[in-house]
Amino acid sequence: TDAIGMVFIGDGTLGEGVVYETMNIISKWDIPLIIVCENNKYSQSTTQETNLAGDILSRAKAFGIETYHSNTWDTQEIINDANKSIDTVRATKKPIFHLVDTYRLNPHSKGDDHREKSEIEEYREKDPIVLYSKEHPKEYKEILDNINEKIQKFINSVESESELPIDKYHSENDEIVITEWSRIEEINTRQVDLLNGFFDEYLEKDKNMIYLGEDILSPYGGAFKVSKNLSDKYPSQIFSTPISEQAITGISNGLALAGIKPYLEIMFGDFVTLSLDQIINHASKFYHMYNKQITCPLVLRTPMGGGRGYGPTHSQTLDKFLM
Repeated sequence: TDAIGMVFIGDGTLGEGVVYETMNIISKWDIPLIIVCENNKYSQSTTQETNLAGDILSRAKAFGIETYHSNTWDTQEIINDANKSIDTVRATKKPIFHLVDTYRLNPHSKGDDHREKSEIEEYREKDPIVLYSKEHPKEYKEILDNINEKIQKFINSVESESELPIDKYHSENDEIVITEWSRIEEINTRQVDLLNGFFDEYLEKDKNMIYLGEDILSPYGGAFKVSKNLSDKYPSQIFSTPISEQAITGISNGLALAGIKPYLEIMFGDFVTLSLDQIINHASKFYHMYNKQITCPLVLRTPMGGGRGYGPTHSQTLDKFLM
């Protein structure tokens, strides 16, 4: 459809492993995504020299991702470069990493600014918005007044609404009733075969359903053979992923928000700890963060617990973290 994705990150995120998990996956899968990295040379109040080793663009290039480099002080150049990035991703259907050098004139938050005033003033003198305000004071004021008016109108609208009482938002009696399931009185089939049969049946029935995980392709079919033969039957719905639990859980969250039905297999329950940020801070909160207007129907499937003797990082029961 020529649709592409765009995500904005700051240079501080280059210390997070999930960024590189993501670069690896989008490069291998030819995901048409532009990563725009805003480099303001500080992670909150710490200088980049303190935190960052090596060259930023080299990190993306190491994954075979094409790169662009712009700055916010040459406004025409950054517009031209942005158009090139977008056109290239649309044409090649491959990702791009676009580094934009910039500088924030204000603190990261309220009172955490310990930068030299001379340094800030040096960048203030060439900041494009500051320059525009001096060169076109009348137009600048009109634009600013218009923006402030819209913001204030929205604030007034929000403040005029009454807050929803907690008992109206959440009740201890809330329950989900699923009527399409029926109890099976007697099972003479191995659990793993029942799981495999479920996925076989529903992948055929629902082309909107996909199955992701590590080592799930045939002939291996997953560590416990839950995905046995599935990639042979449904190659467009089975995605074998790198060992990147946090990234693939985040991808599954995005798929779920977009209306796809993702079933994500984590090879051992112990590895769920690597996914917890995406589960606890994202998947479990979207529904409430957005006032019950959206859902994130991610199914995360994993074998959990002891009995097989796989040792200290393969036989734990971590259900309590997910309750």
